[in-house]
Amino acid sequence: MKKYFLCLLAVLGLTLSGQASAALTKEEIAEASNQCKTLFNNEQYADAYPFCQKACDNNDSSSCQWLGGYYWVNQDFQRAKQQFQKACDLNDGGSCYNLGLLYFAGKGVEQDYEQSNQYYKKACDLNDGRGCSNLGFSYFYGQGVKQDSQLATQYNQKACNLKEDGGCFNVGISYEDGVGVERSKTKALEYYRKACDLGNQDGCDSYRRLNGKSN
Repeated sequence: MKKYFLCLLAVLGLTLSGQASAALTKEEIAEASNQCKTLFNNEQYADAYPFCQKACDNNDSSSCQWLGGYYWVNQDFQRAKQQFQKACDLNDGGSCYNLGLLYFAGKGVEQDYEQSNQYYKKACDLNDGRGCSNLGFSYFYGQGVKQDSQLATQYNQKACNLKEDGGCFNVGISYEDGVGVERSKTKALEYYRKACDLGNQDGCDSYRRLNGKSN
């Protein structure tokens, strides 16, 4: 049986910590958030800082995620968790996924696969494909949940629909091996191809390998 793909890349941004900001109007929050994103994308992190801080202090979830990313890359996982938790509570799917990673790896928190899966589930419910794919991984291997190959395929299918390459690759494995679904070379090739098109090298390799088989 092939090995399922687990996404371990955090959804990270970068900014700096600072003093709490004054309350802003809705328009000011939107402007601060836009400035944060624009400057961050231009790698002007110091300039982005005050805008990201202001927006997060005023409950802009994406800016809180970037604050969490700053702490993550600086190995301060407890503070990263605090920022991701705030953003997740504001229904930021990427931050819920990041919390799942922290609990999966035991970084800044006690390792807890059940808690990890709860955050993956919330991320998936918020249409974060990585959360769906990692939850599928957990069901496939019975990690923190009761093993269920059909649920694994369902969550990976949703991940694939959300353009998450690992989810497409995992569905391809399920169809090739007939685990949780009826075995189908045609379907396996379809999902390996989707994974490949989304930049998954394992998907490309599996497509070429399986396409060269006569059965």
